[in-house]
Amino acid sequence: MRFLEAEKFFISPPGVYKTFTLQFRSNSQIYLAKNARILADDSTLSYYISDDETGINRFLLIKNIENLSISGLGTLDGNGTKILAVSHAELAKNVKEIRLLFIYNSKNININGVLLKDSARWNTHILKSESVSFRYCKLMNNPIENKLLGSLDGWDPDSSSDILIESCFGWAGDDTVAIKCTGYGSPLGKVPNAENITVRDNVFLTKKSGLKIGTETFCSKMQNILFDNNDIIESDRVMGINVRDGAIVQDVVFRDNHAELSFPDRKQNGMNFYITKRDRNISELGKIQKVIIENCSFDMAFPKKFAFFRHYPETLETDLSIIFKNLIVAGEKVENFNSNFFDLSKNNAQLIFKDLKP
Repeated sequence: MRFLEAEKFFISPPGVYKTFTLQFRSNSQIYLAKNARILADDSTLSYYISDDETGINRFLLIKNIENLSISGLGTLDGNGTKILAVSHAELAKNVKEIRLLFIYNSKNININGVLLKDSARWNTHILKSESVSFRYCKLMNNPIENKLLGSLDGWDPDSSSDILIESCFGWAGDDTVAIKCTGYGSPLGKVPNAENITVRDNVFLTKKSGLKIGTETFCSKMQNILFDNNDIIESDRVMGINVRDGAIVQDVVFRDNHAELSFPDRKQNGMNFYITKRDRNISELGKIQKVIIENCSFDMAFPKKFAFFRHYPETLETDLSIIFKNLIVAGEKVENFNSNFFDLSKNNAQLIFKDLKP
């Protein structure tokens, strides 16, 4: 079933359409009506296996195209639970992650309103692309506890620029939004930067991190990133920047974000920022600078306290520098570095507290 390769305009009426990998074309408009569902066929995995330089397996493929719109209230269903945990439970252990939606080397892609459901691993991977937007979308991975259903990230902008995720709902299972530079599709090691990315006016629910940069940071810079007015209903970590592979992460703003509940996972701290090395012998040390956390609030104090940590002594205090403006935890304003809110054994960054100007 390959009707989505048609150019121009296509309307999918209500109904279930089972198919293998679908590849979209440039200058197309796809409309999925309410109760229309594009469903990944679980009878075999062979059609989802990558044959290109990225090595990324996928169900829906947007590759080397421009000017695509996908809209409507229909569903893009990766059928991941059945593929990984039922139909191919043994085989799936040896198959690299299958993305629900893989956007690669593409431009001017707009996704509006649809439900991105039940991915077999990462849900939406945006690699080496620009001018990509998601508005009013719903993203729901499988929340079932199962060793075969791990790494269920939501949106992963990767070495991409001018990305917008706005007014969406996300239940990811793993990190809801994780901005990365993985190095996929860059065999010579020249990894493009990640920049000009906005995550705004969303509602997220996750077992892991709500708003995150990292951990893969193989590019030179990750910059001009805004997390604005997001409500994190439940998470293990609300905000985080994790630099393990070099890269300067700079000009990042977390503004007007609101956290409600702590999910009892491994970290259980509201903010977790760190600089370390993926490989102690060969990885480069990066930096986290010019980061502002402004007017953010936590309804409750998480079980473990905030951590801003440089793992190696050859880094400088200014290599991990954070400015706080009007940070509120359980109704109390955090005005300085103290043991009520910060883990003293896991904080060696430059932390600056400023009042918001009237």
